[in-house]
Amino acid sequence: MTILSPEYRGEALCLLLLAATGVALLVGAAALPAPMFDPLGPAGLPRWIGWLLLGLTGLRAVVLAAATRGRKPAAAPAGPRPDIRRLAFVSAITLAYLALLTAKVLPFTWVTLGFLAALGAAMGDLSVRRLITVLAIAVGMSLALTHVFADLLSVVLPQ
Repeated sequence: MTILSPEYRGEALCLLLLAATGVALLVGAAALPAPMFDPLGPAGLPRWIGWLLLGLTGLRAVVLAAATRGRKPAAAPAGPRPDIRRLAFVSAITLAYLALLTAKVLPFTWVTLGFLAALGAAMGDLSVRRLITVLAIAVGMSLALTHVFADLLSVVLPQ
């Protein structure tokens, strides 16, 4: 079994998309103007995120390749695979999140809270205990992101 076998093809595709995103961040950061006052300039954060994304994606690919070496392939499940349904759900809520942010219907904090809660729900089967944890993380992250963007980075957010 390899990383490209049907059992791991979805994760390999996600790793490829993450690597492409990292490369796009690095290429985009190279096109930004040189720094005037800040030593990193406007390209600093995208460059760091791009390298971090490429590094972590590479590490995951190595771990996945090592885990799949020598394993026998599992039997193919009948009917649609659950990971494809989750991928479709995550894609739909991501598009809805972007549409709500663009339309400026709700404040950034509330839209982000709903998005993160829906992502948490998509990650696995929900129980009451897990739902409380997902909601607590979503609230904390949405408030933290609002603070970082609005107060530290001076980004104008939808109100």
